[in-house]
Amino acid sequence: MNMKLLKTTFILAALAIAGTAFGQGNDCQGKFGQDSATDVKNISMFNQYLQQKDYAAAFPYWKYLISNIPCYSKHITYYGPTIVKYKMRELRKENEEEYEARKEGLIDSVMLSYDLRSKFWGSEGYVLGRKANDWANLRPNDRKAAIEMFEKSIEMEGKKTDDLIPMYYLDAAIDEHKRDRYTLDSLYILYFRMQELVDYNLKNNAKAKDDWIRTDTTMARMMKPYLTCEKIIEYFKPKTDSEPTEELLLKVSGLLEAGECTKEEYYNEVAIKLYKMNPSSQAALAIARSFHSKREMNSAKEYYLKGVDGMDNANEKAEVFFTIARITFDNGDCVGAKNYAEKALAANPNHGNAHLIIANCYAKALTSCSADGIDGRSVFWPAVDRAYKAKSVDPSVEEKANEMISKFSANFPEKGDAFFKGFTKNEGEAYTVPCLGVSTTVRYKN
Repeated sequence: MNMKLLKTTFILAALAIAGTAFGQGNDCQGKFGQDSATDVKNISMFNQYLQQKDYAAAFPYWKYLISNIPCYSKHITYYGPTIVKYKMRELRKENEEEYEARKEGLIDSVMLSYDLRSKFWGSEGYVLGRKANDWANLRPNDRKAAIEMFEKSIEMEGKKTDDLIPMYYLDAAIDEHKRDRYTLDSLYILYFRMQELVDYNLKNNAKAKDDWIRTDTTMARMMKPYLTCEKIIEYFKPKTDSEPTEELLLKVSGLLEAGECTKEEYYNEVAIKLYKMNPSSQAALAIARSFHSKREMNSAKEYYLKGVDGMDNANEKAEVFFTIARITFDNGDCVGAKNYAEKALAANPNHGNAHLIIANCYAKALTSCSADGIDGRSVFWPAVDRAYKAKSVDPSVEEKANEMISKFSANFPEKGDAFFKGFTKNEGEAYTVPCLGVSTTVRYKN
């Protein structure tokens, strides 16, 4: 053995002893190979491919290490599942027949890595949760065993359960439910149990709060097709009645919205509690939408107005102002409707429907514009102008705008009738509609 190899061997031997010291009990003692030169070669190649993240290429060297010196380094068992799964993908792509022949053995290797990781390095509950996820994905016909592993993992880890495990568990349970092997009631029970883990960690685990927020959001999305208003209310109402924290109320409000439960009285109850606790824009808008869905428009408008000024997103703000304008218009208040439509356009100048509200308001002024001398028909000129403006900035309203242009144009004054009444402006001349104070262009009915 040359000096360079001898030196490397000594270093590796020292690292091996250090690795043993980090193991659990005496499990790692006596687990090192007899052929140091071969060990050195395989360790070197394994580390090289690991650093390059070429996991499939690392497979043969990993296989030697897991068979001969499995607790030389944590990396051997930690990266084992990843390495084997990359090898499986490569094999399946290159040789389907060989993949099928070796598939079960390779899956066994994935599971062996998890078992040896627990044996040598501990964290059995955490590792079992990761093993359960791979079992569920690699052995879909035996997800029952994976579900049992998830249960044991959470039982062992308790409140310290890793943030990914509830998502993995729920995903496996949903897949089982799709195959009629897991009841809907069991799915609800599991989801709400996982919610308790989420709630605890959001409250007490500041370091991982963002991770648990992701888990919470992802699980809500996963459960959206299965969450009914009845189940949400049944589970959360006792909690919001007894301990209505802002965090809980926000979560329940989001679930009710995701489950399309905004017409439920409970949604309004939650929203109002949230607003009283923290009169935020978000809470006010939730209440507004609840009243709106129940066609209680005056109450909806009240809370839209409380919520809109606190909004940051300009397009969303424009949409709320337009909604207020629409409610106000439907109540017969064109002055107020035009005002809110202008606010919508201040936030988003390309809001076509806001322009159309104003066009309608101009047309509605017909009876109060007799000062123009042509029975107020001059209001239809700026109304048509606004309809053209609407479709020029927002193609989505083109059809509606064209209908209005046709309708309003049909109400233009006839030139002969206007002349008879003393209105002497020519086609195309500038004109300010007296009751509106809006500049426009004179047009006559063809």
